[in-house]
Amino acid sequence: MKHLTTIAIILGALAILRITEAIAVVDDTATLGPVDAISLAGKDGDLSLRNDDGHLAWGEEATSRALSTAFVHVGRALEPLMAADHFVEARQDLNDELNPISEELEEIMQELWEEGKSMSPDDPDADDFRQRYEQTYAELQEFQKRANAARAALAAEQMQEAYSEVLAAVNVVADRLHIDLVLRFIPPDEPIEPGPPNAITAQIRLRSALRLPDELDITDDVLAELGHDTE
Repeated sequence: MKHLTTIAIILGALAILRITEAIAVVDDTATLGPVDAISLAGKDGDLSLRNDDGHLAWGEEATSRALSTAFVHVGRALEPLMAADHFVEARQDLNDELNPISEELEEIMQELWEEGKSMSPDDPDADDFRQRYEQTYAELQEFQKRANAARAALAAEQMQEAYSEVLAAVNVVADRLHIDLVLRFIPPDEPIEPGPPNAITAQIRLRSALRLPDELDITDDVLAELGHDTE
C-alpha cells in the first residue's frame, strides 16, 4: 500500500510538471485577447486600459491616453534650406543693389575726411564743410539703417518659408511613422556657442530635452524627406 501511495505521488508530480512546462512554453506569435479593456487594481480604485483609436487610453479625457512622441533638431533642418540656391541668389541680388550705394556714400565720406584734415578751424569754408560732412554722414547712417532692415526682412521671409517646408516634412514623416507629438530640441550634448550671458541662457533654454533615446530623434528622417543628405 505504501508503494502504491508513493507511485501515485510520483505520477501526480510528473503530471504537474508537464502542465507547468506547457504553461511555460510560449509561442512567439501568441497574443492575449482581443479584449475590450484590461482592469488594473490600485489603492485609489481600478484603472481600465483600452484601445482608443490606436492609442492606449485610461480615461475619457483627450489627455488620458498615450501619445507617440519624437524630436526634431529644427536648426539642423533649417540650415540646408537656408543655403538653397534660390535663397542665396535672392540675398546676393539684394546685396548687389545695396552695396554700390553704400560704397558711394562711404567714398564721399572718405573724401570729406581727407578734405577736413587739411582745413584749419578758422577757414572761411569750415562751416560749409561741416554742414556737408554732417549731412553726408547722416545720409550714410540712414541708408545703412534701411539696408540692414531690408536684409533682415528678407532673412525673416526666407526663414519663415524654410520653416514651413520643415513643418510639411515633419507632418509627412510623422504620418508615415505614426507619431502623434513632435517637439523641437537641441541635442543635449551639442556644444554651447560662446557669447554673452543672455545668449548662453537662450541656448540653454532651447535644450528642452536633457536626455532622450536616439530612436526618438527623427531629424535624419525629416532631412531625407526634404531631399538633403543626412551624413
